[in-house]
Amino acid sequence: MAESPVVFLLVQQVLAPNLKDYMGLLIVIFLCQLFVTFVLLLGRGEILTALVEEVDDIIVAYGTEDANSSTSLWDVLDSVQHYSECCGRTNYTQWENNTFIKLLPDDENVYPCSCFKSSCPHLNNDTAQRFGMGSAVYTEGCEERIEAWFLENSYAILGMDAGLVLIQVTQKQTLVDVQHIRW
Repeated sequence: MAESPVVFLLVQQVLAPNLKDYMGLLIVIFLCQLFVTFVLLLGRGEILTALVEEVDDIIVAYGTEDANSSTSLWDVLDSVQHYSECCGRTNYTQWENNTFIKLLPDDENVYPCSCFKSSCPHLNNDTAQRFGMGSAVYTEGCEERIEAWFLENSYAILGMDAGLVLIQVTQKQTLVDVQHIRW
């Protein structure tokens, strides 16, 4: 037991500079969290507008061989449409703006396979098998579901942010208490 004060003093001497660095890091993380919180709270409308514009751009470029297109974004849109049982952002007619569909000789009733209520009747000239022809598609758009997803996730992010701030404040107080302990 006699060694405890000696060990504590040695540990305090070695860790004191690191505790200050750690405290500085906690403050930087705290400020970043505050920034994210304010962006989510104050910029919610702008974020939703940007999200809507991005979905519209994805719909236009979906299925094309454009160098700027991204199949991973197409897969995300397919997942949203399939699992949310919706088609397009506003409704299924928005797919008339799609570049691939516009180039087809018979573009009527051509939609992504994720829009179909049951199995997708694939197009013969679509090697990627992303599109099908038929009228058994979801008619409702995905915009409300996307907005609901964003709001749910922004509340989750804000909740995690509040929890992390609470942990950081508690850690800061613990560090201050440790630095003030004198043997």
